[in-house]
This record gives sequence, structure tokens and C-alpha cells, in this order.
Amino acid sequence: MQYISPLLNILLGLAFLLPYVEENYNVSSEASCRAFAGLSSGAVVTGNLLIQETDAFKYYGLFRQYVMTSDL
Repeated sequence: MQYISPLLNILLGLAFLLPYVEENYNVSSEASCRAFAGLSSGAVVTGNLLIQETDAFKYYGLFRQYVMTSDL
């Protein structure tokens, strides 16, 4: 089995999840009406999305992000 990075996995998931949600729920399809937030390791995912997918969401929330450093 080939390794798929967690960020790529999330981006692929968004490619399928957003259209499904837009089709089945009363939500806006405009990025200006979307937010993505994460707590702890979810904040790392949110930070990566903020850098990689700047046009998918307008608002990003990073809460108590864990940062790994080489100093430890």
C-alpha cells in the first residue's frame, strides 16, 4: 500500500465532502461563507489547509496548536 500524506488525505476528503454537503444540506457553496477550525492536532491540519487551500474557506481557526520542534 502506498503512503498518502495526512494533508493529501484531507484535501482528497474535502474534494468529496464539500460537494456532498452542498448537495444534501442547505449550505452556501461560496468559500466566503465557510470556516474551518481545529483544536490541538486539528489545528495543525487547519494550519496546513490555510497554507495549501487558501481559496476553500474564508475563515480559519487554530486553537492550541501543537508545534514540534527539534529543540526537545
